[in-house]
Amino acid sequence: MTLVSLNNITKSYGTNLVLKDISWQIEEGRKIGLLGSNGVGKTTLFRLITGELETDKGEVTRSRKLKIGFLPQECELRDDLTLFDEMLKPFSDLLKLHDQLRNLEKQMSSARNLDRLMKRYGELQIEYENSGGYTYENKIETVLYGLGFKKQDFDKSINILSGGEKNRAALTSVLLSEPNLLLLDEPTNHLDIEGTEWLENYLCEFPGTVVIVSHDRYFLDRVIQEVVQLENHRIEKYKGNFSAYLVEKEKRKEKARKEYKEQREYILRTEEFIRRNIAGQKTKQAQSRRKALEKLERLEKPKTRAKKVKISFTSTQRSSRGLVWTEDLAKRFGDFVLFENVSFFLERYDRVGLIGPNGSGKTTFLKMLMGKEKLTSGEVKIGANLDIGYYDQEHQGLDLESSVLDEVWKIRPQMVASDLRSFLAKFLFSGEDVFRRIKTFSGGEQSRVVLAKLILSKPNFLILDEPTNHLDIASREVLENSLSEFGGTILVISHDRYFLNKVVNKIYAVENKTLREYLGNYSYYERKKKEEKDALQKSLELAKQQKKAKAKIKKAKPKIKKRSLHQIEKEISEIEQKIEEIDYLLSTEEVYTDWQKLLELNEERKMLSQRLDELVAEWERSAEA
Repeated sequence: MTLVSLNNITKSYGTNLVLKDISWQIEEGRKIGLLGSNGVGKTTLFRLITGELETDKGEVTRSRKLKIGFLPQECELRDDLTLFDEMLKPFSDLLKLHDQLRNLEKQMSSARNLDRLMKRYGELQIEYENSGGYTYENKIETVLYGLGFKKQDFDKSINILSGGEKNRAALTSVLLSEPNLLLLDEPTNHLDIEGTEWLENYLCEFPGTVVIVSHDRYFLDRVIQEVVQLENHRIEKYKGNFSAYLVEKEKRKEKARKEYKEQREYILRTEEFIRRNIAGQKTKQAQSRRKALEKLERLEKPKTRAKKVKISFTSTQRSSRGLVWTEDLAKRFGDFVLFENVSFFLERYDRVGLIGPNGSGKTTFLKMLMGKEKLTSGEVKIGANLDIGYYDQEHQGLDLESSVLDEVWKIRPQMVASDLRSFLAKFLFSGEDVFRRIKTFSGGEQSRVVLAKLILSKPNFLILDEPTNHLDIASREVLENSLSEFGGTILVISHDRYFLNKVVNKIYAVENKTLREYLGNYSYYERKKKEEKDALQKSLELAKQQKKAKAKIKKAKPKIKKRSLHQIEKEISEIEQKIEEIDYLLSTEEVYTDWQKLLELNEERKMLSQRLDELVAEWERSAEA
């Protein structure tokens, strides 16, 4: 079934043409990646689909059953609500049913016409249960935990959440609304790797249609089934994930170049034949070929590759072999332990990726290495001849009131203006753009300014905190290639798994409030974690089998027909103790951030509660006997 049909859509902003004669049918159950460079109109296309924008030409047709969940890059949430209350908004109809049930209960307590009220109450109760009335709170918690929130965040007011947390909250709300068409604009922004992987699994199992704008290539490879590329105001469709799209796109480009070349050669040969024979013995043939040439549909010359950022890191001196050592490093804020017992060694030419959940202290660790953050305990040693180049993900080193030219000039004040402008052109800043204030540029453009400053400083040790944020796919590829050729040492925080695979040869992961080393790139780390998970699963399965075997042996023993009250009370006490232990575990960070453990413990608690009810009933029967 077609959910949305776009027919010959055209959209402009003033004289700026964005979309031209676009036709696209979005079918039910598809997972689609909408790709295109920054500013080509992807967000505009989303807003035309939702109806927030009107077309200049063409028509958008929507299915009657269509329910859209739209996540824009900039989200608006009510500041006066708590995080959990905001998540209740998708369940407003369900909450109204709940209120109706409570009102009926009050009426039944004093009503005379009880039969009619009870009938209505029964109907509403069935509707409430079928609509998820007894599970919606669990759904909210599952998605919040999956996207990186903790139990203590639930009662926080929206107005004290960071920008990244607000975006994650908006994504949670969109997923909970249960649409049949999800439009997600950069959904992995502000998610750590665990949150991104959770979202991948969620979207792969999502029964509806998903259209995703994302620069996360690993994410696209795992989720999407087809690509729609927006380029030169039009769209082109490809089957398969991101990797398949790259292969097919190159094939189409090569075919277009070949066909254009062959047609040009045919046209030149034909024109030459006409020129030589139009007034000779072969006049009729020449005239015939001229008419054929006039009717020929001329192929459009294939577009040359779009301009890309040109990044090339060089260093001025060689560092010592050992760059950084830490011994028993720890960071605490009051009683809160961020990390401890961290022993870390970095030597020349290492390319290390630092990964871990949001809030686990990765950026703090980098700042401690650079002496920008105080140590609680432990020691940091720095090698000789180090020229550190630091990329700050928040761009705090940028003077937003400064022009691009003046800001980069601070690094090399002796540089001639014409040389500096030629240098900035490599970062796609040319003409009057070099005089614009930095605050007027987008996040991606500001990232390019930071990279320009970094390259001019000629470091031999790069410390990069989320360098791919705000960069489009083409710029990320250029950065990856440049870092691969860099002759120095790299320590990088990144949630971009594709980037980590291309750039690093070692991973340090924040686990259990310390750092654990993995001697490979991200794929190696992922493979090792899977092996550990599989081993744990086998161990759990073995434990279950042993438990079943013991239960069978126990069942085979002669049963005592009647137990004493003391025996029953003892078992009741033991089960109550187990329930209290589970309640404690459910409140710990280790459990409520692991939705699999959370579900298992909730299931165990449910079974224990049922057993407790049986024991209470048994005790009452024995007491009455």
